[in-house]
Amino acid sequence: MSNNTSIEWATMSWPVTTGCTYAGKSCLNCYAVRDSWRLASNPNPKVSAPYSGLVKKVQIAGLWLLRWTNRVKYHQDRLDWVTQQQKPRRVFVGNMGDLFHRDVPDWFIDLVFNRMELCRQHKFLVLTKRAERLAKYVSKRRPSNNIMLGISAGTRSELMQRGSEMQQIQGWQKFLSLEPLIEDVSRELSALLQHPDSDFVWVVCGGESDKKQSGARPCDLEWLANIVGTCQECQV
Repeated sequence: MSNNTSIEWATMSWPVTTGCTYAGKSCLNCYAVRDSWRLASNPNPKVSAPYSGLVKKVQIAGLWLLRWTNRVKYHQDRLDWVTQQQKPRRVFVGNMGDLFHRDVPDWFIDLVFNRMELCRQHKFLVLTKRAERLAKYVSKRRPSNNIMLGISAGTRSELMQRGSEMQQIQGWQKFLSLEPLIEDVSRELSALLQHPDSDFVWVVCGGESDKKQSGARPCDLEWLANIVGTCQECQV
């Protein structure tokens, strides 16, 4: 667990899974790919082992780029990290992967949710791009007020699909992460937030930050302003 996460909307990160596969256009320059590559090169095997074999270099159009190998790991030895923290934290769950990736078994997700429910002093933010599996899983659990469920979307099609799947979830606190934002999604956001079954309580947004690998895709300030205006109109 990191006490010094650079993610502005969390105070801690809890990487219970590492590795992933691409789930849409917004995944192209994922920060976790770069961080996994860097950590895999650490001389300390305790640091490097969870990230070994997750990222490879591939040549595309004459450029050497980092890409996932599609391997996913889940780490039982990290489950008790949150129980050792007594000071209340806002914890980003699975910041180096996706807890609801198809290769993460339900029994492991059970263990993660059990720990979150045990640590009532923390606020846990579970973010996924696999909203369909998330909805199916939490339908079998009782909502917990220290757990927020969120989806990540950076395009109109991603927000429409994943937002629709999130509407199936009832009783849980829900949020949206519109980052990396690579097109204007304000119209789709407005429709989602004004839907009768919508109960999203929080929206975060931001642009892409990859400047070293293939260049961050632009994020227009007007898109961000539109999101703020939409949230204000919908009282989110």
